[in-house]
Amino acid sequence: PATTSWWLATAFEHRYPKVKLDLAAMVTRGDRVVCSGAGMSHFDLALHFIGQLAGRDIARACARYTVLDDRRRSQAPFMILEHARRYDPLITRAERWIKANLRRDVSVAEIAVQVAVSPRTLGRHFKDCTGDSPQVYVQKLRVEAAKALLENTRLRMSDVPERVGYGDESTFRRQFKRHTSLSPSDYRRRFGLGGELPGTRFGAVPGGSGRERVSAGKVPRAPARRAPRSPSVRS
Repeated sequence: PATTSWWLATAFEHRYPKVKLDLAAMVTRGDRVVCSGAGMSHFDLALHFIGQLAGRDIARACARYTVLDDRRRSQAPFMILEHARRYDPLITRAERWIKANLRRDVSVAEIAVQVAVSPRTLGRHFKDCTGDSPQVYVQKLRVEAAKALLENTRLRMSDVPERVGYGDESTFRRQFKRHTSLSPSDYRRRFGLGGELPGTRFGAVPGGSGRERVSAGKVPRAPARRAPRSPSVRS
């Protein structure tokens, strides 16, 4: 097996068609060849060799001294879906329509109608352009939309699946981890704004006791404050 920077996958497969490409891996090890992917993965490669020759504890200590994340195992969380596929105007049109309809179920036949081709032709274009079937690519687009919400908003975690077309949280979590190697909560901790607002998981008022609930259009009243007493003066 081998790996390379995720955005060079197409060029790699064209140049080395007989090599098994493990695109998600940060480091791969074959019989006599060790590969690393991504621009800064030479650090991961160095930690890999230190771990092999001196043990995991020494490798972990080196990572701490050099302020490196020695837990990186996959490039998947960093991939940008649109940059990882070949250009195809038909797929671009299909992708635009899918994104506009992510919140509902879409079938291959329905996508094919939107771009005026047969389902079989659509499937062939998707396979040639993305390496995936239309069904798998739809899941990847949903995960990409979820990543954007987790990175740029403080939506409650329970609200994210419905926004990107999943009817239940378990399916969402399973698909998200399959395509990013991280759970949604781990992804938010790593790439997000800092998690949910305090108390929003239960609809509580930030800074409150955790039991207050805010109705739409209503602002919670601040507790009344007593005026400070004037100091008494004794003769």
